[in-house]
Amino acid sequence: MKTYKVYLIRHGLTEGNLKGQFIGRTDLPVIPEGIEMLKRMKEKYVYPDAELFYISPMTRCKQTLDVLYPDADPIVVSGLIEYNFGDFEGKTHDQLKDNEDYIKWSTHNDLEASVPNGENTKEFVTRVGTAFNSVIKHMMTEGKTTAVVCAHGGVISTILAAYGLPQQSISDWECMNGKGYCILINPTIWMRGGMFEVMGHVPFEKDEEVNEEE
Repeated sequence: MKTYKVYLIRHGLTEGNLKGQFIGRTDLPVIPEGIEMLKRMKEKYVYPDAELFYISPMTRCKQTLDVLYPDADPIVVSGLIEYNFGDFEGKTHDQLKDNEDYIKWSTHNDLEASVPNGENTKEFVTRVGTAFNSVIKHMMTEGKTTAVVCAHGGVISTILAAYGLPQQSISDWECMNGKGYCILINPTIWMRGGMFEVMGHVPFEKDEEVNEEE
């Protein structure tokens, strides 16, 4: 039986990342230092080959893929866009820490807690899950077994928390810029239980052996 490998990779460093800002729908580019960081990582590590490439519609994801996979022809998946932070957009934790709406939302105990003029956590999880399911369905329809998804930190950690084995919280699946996770999808387990196995981190060490599943 075919299995499917997906490499979830976070975009390169932005100015918002440096400042610790909540950046969702602001179309920030990868800063020059971030581009250089991606180039150094590509020289030092191995980013695995793939047959299909999917990206968030944001510029920072396209730029990242252009550096890591310059020959890729990515498919834009609108549902992979980052969280809509609404009135929190561009602000930092320190700026919001006394805001009642922020306190309620950031506890993560209430999925219905909304960001003013943004989206709530339940909406975000549903949207991202739908987008990721569309990626897997497209891979299976096309008969391709490897893919790269270049998206945002919140999107990647949400996918892993929702479907990944071992099961862990969103905060446990944090990933750095230009890095991410390799996941293995068994079609039977995916169709029955909606779960996949998290195999490890990407990129790989140059001497790390990567076993491709048939």
